[in-house]
Amino acid sequence: HSNPADTDLILRAIEQGISYKVIHNASIMNAIASTGLQLYNFGDTVSICFWKEDWRPTSFVDKIIKNLQNGLHCLCLLDIRVKEIDWKHMIRGRKVYEPPQYMTVNTAIQQILTLSSVQ
Repeated sequence: HSNPADTDLILRAIEQGISYKVIHNASIMNAIASTGLQLYNFGDTVSICFWKEDWRPTSFVDKIIKNLQNGLHCLCLLDIRVKEIDWKHMIRGRKVYEPPQYMTVNTAIQQILTLSSVQ
């Protein structure tokens, strides 16, 4: 229930004995709201990407710190890699994909700790 009007509607349905069903659209924010956390208490949502040898984005840490300083929740979206082309095979004319990768919480925390020790 991503806003007070949704919650109010559900509470009134319950009071009147009317059955209801919540159908979420494809939104992580709606799923988060159904946990009881108020979306108004969230700061910027942060995407944490897999690092590569030559690419290490760092801006997500600044947003996490800003959210903490403002007393706000911080939703961190962890990177996924699916259907990534293996370029070593591609240059030989074969379309081969790398195995899927899903960032773990441990990987995200390691990146955050690495950046916090640098700053």
